[in-house]
Amino acid sequence: MSTSLATPDAMKDYDYWERPVHRWPSARAFLDAEELPDGIHAVSLSSGTVLDILLEGEPLGPADTRHVLTFFSGAVQERQGRKGPYFSGLGMSKRLDMPIIAVSDPGLDADPDVRLAWYAGNLRSRFQDELSELLRGLAARSGRPLLLAGGSGGGFAALAQAERLRELATVVVWNPQTSILHYNPASVRKWLRTLGFAVGFIQTEDWIPQVTRRVNGRIQLSLRGSGALESARGVLYLQNWSDSHRRVHLLPWLNWNRWLEMPVARAASTPASLPGAPVIASSSRAPQAAVYSLGRNHAVVVAEFTEGHGTPPRGDLVNILGALQNGTASPQQLGLRFAKTHA
Repeated sequence: MSTSLATPDAMKDYDYWERPVHRWPSARAFLDAEELPDGIHAVSLSSGTVLDILLEGEPLGPADTRHVLTFFSGAVQERQGRKGPYFSGLGMSKRLDMPIIAVSDPGLDADPDVRLAWYAGNLRSRFQDELSELLRGLAARSGRPLLLAGGSGGGFAALAQAERLRELATVVVWNPQTSILHYNPASVRKWLRTLGFAVGFIQTEDWIPQVTRRVNGRIQLSLRGSGALESARGVLYLQNWSDSHRRVHLLPWLNWNRWLEMPVARAASTPASLPGAPVIASSSRAPQAAVYSLGRNHAVVVAEFTEGHGTPPRGDLVNILGALQNGTASPQQLGLRFAKTHA
């Protein structure tokens, strides 16, 4: 049974969200509860981490949608001393008139200066695996797969969870990182300090391989390439051309698997053989928008749809998520439409 909280935790500002808060002693107690009402659910995990999950619109109840919409947050732009939890996607769910699960990253609780923690956990826990088990339980409870969505660091988390959830997840991401340690060094080093790494250690020239050795697999620092997503129910990966993530994050992710052997089409609808992602990823001239796929349910789009590392137009995301929820188009079809719009 949950306990409603009348006042904020010392480490949280639940009052900010103006919703009821329920505390659960374990993930199992949360998942086995007879009722999971709308509001914030503070779930104590076996590692000692408290995971905050917002349920809005009874997402686990009967619904006409094909998935349970589940949002991960990217970097918090302005913390300005405000405590967590931090939830994203509520505006999107309102525009879609669809229920939502929004997941806050407990890694942001460790240090008020940290703006991004990739839902990666720490060296004392296997948080990424604990999170996947909880998400798997939510999918089972609802009887539907999850539609995981997020951009940038939230995109990394969504893809990492889709690797684990396989058929239980469709994922839509935009400009995600695919390697934590190859993101902005200042942001990464702030996060690493919460893991116990000394400032001097993470300022050496070879800090990336040293951190990788010290972490020793306890945290998934890099995605496994799109080959690891072939068993997911669906993938739509949107990458903006002028974002540096195109070269640093997308290209290595694509080059580790066979998706490059099965391009779909250029935005002009002319089928093309693109041994090409290396060309698209390294050329200084923006090409036509392009779509790469592995069948109708797995697609990557490279196009100029915003400035730099920005978010795709909100209307496009609403249309994409709505079509996936209603089953009116596949990720490949949606990728082609998006590419043509932004060619």
